[in-house]
Amino acid sequence: ADRFKTTAEMGAALGPATRERKMGSRRGRTKAVVYGGTVILGLATVAVFSSRWSDGGSDLPEDVVVVIPFSNETGDSAYEPLARMAALFVSERLVASGVARVVPQPEVLISWEAALERREREPGHNPRIGVAADMGAGTVVDGTVFLQADSLLFNAGITGKGGTEQIQSVDPVVVPLDGVRAGIETLSERVTATLASHLHPVTTVWTRYVTPFPSMAVFRDYAQASEAAHRGDWVESRRLLERALLEDSTYVPAKVTLAVVHLNLGNLAETDSLLKETEGSKDRMGLAKQLQWDWTRAMLDGDREGAYRAAKETAVRTPSHLSTVYHAMEALRVNRPREALEVLSELDPDAPGMERVPRYWFDLA
Repeated sequence: ADRFKTTAEMGAALGPATRERKMGSRRGRTKAVVYGGTVILGLATVAVFSSRWSDGGSDLPEDVVVVIPFSNETGDSAYEPLARMAALFVSERLVASGVARVVPQPEVLISWEAALERREREPGHNPRIGVAADMGAGTVVDGTVFLQADSLLFNAGITGKGGTEQIQSVDPVVVPLDGVRAGIETLSERVTATLASHLHPVTTVWTRYVTPFPSMAVFRDYAQASEAAHRGDWVESRRLLERALLEDSTYVPAKVTLAVVHLNLGNLAETDSLLKETEGSKDRMGLAKQLQWDWTRAMLDGDREGAYRAAKETAVRTPSHLSTVYHAMEALRVNRPREALEVLSELDPDAPGMERVPRYWFDLA
């Protein structure tokens, strides 16, 4: 009974960040072309956009995971941002652990909005299954946030076969109202451990993220900066990242992302400085950040082959619609047009979010 009746209600609850994402300027999208590869190699983790809308199925790869927005069941709209942050935190933890390929949250939100709009037109449509099919994800993670007296309860569940088959529930986490960060981090670790045991049953340990997660305030700025960069708003992304690093100067992912932002802004000296500062921490980065660092270094050095290798590795190891397009772009730059055409042909131009991908039609033509 408390669920949103319309997407307008959901948009109002999510706040201006979601609405603004739909309004990324043409100028911002053009800038993404200048240095090409940026968003993919930094902010995305994984998504497969080769499928069109469908009802899901067992043919979707189970090692591709989509974390859909958590449901706020507290009865208080003030907790809506917290539910969204929980999904972001879980997604980041999964990315860092390396146990699965994870769809980037900015792309999930675009697909989720499209799925909710489709449900308005077709009441029988299941948004969870729709998002999984759109992302080519065989495994879906979702969750809820409940308010219990002076405590918060976080639940999460994992479904397979494109969101159609329950795999396992994760032990719930109950924390006091002032223990939100610890609660979400514990939930993230439980989800990661559960997925690891499902996807890699013979493995007794799963890879932990060795760089500690920051405070919720720092993580919020980092997440919002990633969304801003995703829509091509490099100035806003820079502002948020610099604010995050003022509070926690040790948060390496924010520094690497800031290097990419400076590259897109044409601030090459700042880019070089940040890359040198973080080079010694590469072994403590997740795969996505390592590839982002490699690509940025190659771009800054004018190493076209190195940029191509980093872009291709990103598309292979952590595929998304953005990484596929930038793989093709880098392939063209080193005179591999057949390879570019082959990878571009994997994409569905009608998939939600494809209008945000720079150069797709240009490079395809």
